[in-house]
Amino acid sequence: MKKIFALLLIFTFGVLGAAERDPFVDELADLAKMRNDDGNFFYSSERLKSFYFTIERKVLYADEKIVSYEITVQGDTGGAHRFTQITVGSIDRATGKELTLDDIAPGAKLAELDRAIKDALIKQRNVKDFKELMKQLQHEPKPTENFYFADDGLHFIYNTYEIACFADGSFDVVVPWKR
Repeated sequence: MKKIFALLLIFTFGVLGAAERDPFVDELADLAKMRNDDGNFFYSSERLKSFYFTIERKVLYADEKIVSYEITVQGDTGGAHRFTQITVGSIDRATGKELTLDDIAPGAKLAELDRAIKDALIKQRNVKDFKELMKQLQHEPKPTENFYFADDGLHFIYNTYEIACFADGSFDVVVPWKR
């Protein structure tokens, strides 16, 4: 029971080892040193005070066989706009192994999954066909390792810029269990 509690604490709070330095500190140090051609600091002290970096971890789904999770990283480090990166996954409870596309759609099943994702996105975006869908997107959606299980189906997450522009944000495409 103590081991389970310790793992839960690490999952919840993201404890870094004593020798590990948070990547935000390295990035902030690089940005803080940057200077303009005239020798002045590129980022003002006030602008640096607005920088932030957060990590949220949560369990999205759990049953007797699978646990699905989400890790969301958000921040602002002085770019044109804030960023959000969503990473999801599913763990086989019997083995502790993270599931991959090969596990859920081996061989020829990958083509079926590809079609199901496109069909789900066509419905979600309320367009008549794939040609109309591609007028709204910048890149063709393909099966990704960024997926998780849920009661309503298999979800595929596409982060900002992966299939569309920043203004469209991220996409959570649900392939329903019953099609």
